Amino acid sequence: MTKEGVVGQLNTFLRGISMVPQGLMEEGTFIVDDDEIDKCLIFSLSDNIVTFAICRNEFTFRPWKKIIYYDGVTVSQSQQIPQTNRNMIDFEQFKQGLRKSIGTFLKELIEKIPNIKNDNDFIDIKSRVESI
Repeated sequence: MTKEGVVGQLNTFLRGISMVPQGLMEEGTFIVDDDEIDKCLIFSLSDNIVTFAICRNEFTFRPWKKIIYYDGVTVSQSQQIPQTNRNMIDFEQFKQGLRKSIGTFLKELIEKIPNIKNDNDFIDIKSRVESI
């Protein structure tokens, strides 16, 4: 974690974040994590609302265990993801924002590193994002 944000492997992050909408529809909760860092993103879907937060990368989430969460402004400890006006969004708006922001980022990557568009991992991530 730096003052600019969470640092992790870009490939792992993009692959994980592009899987969130499908994971939420299938499981109701989805975690984007990386074995390399001790933070993860957790997403939950209920009543067509996505709630999300950064939390400590616990390898086993147990419902009775309190976990430290960050909702973008406040750090708290809870058994559930805190729900505030800062970390909740309509599911369709979430998917549209995800598709648009990651799509824009991928276009910028292609501009800076043109050969990346031939990389199999990149192609897979791009197709996942387009299917959101």
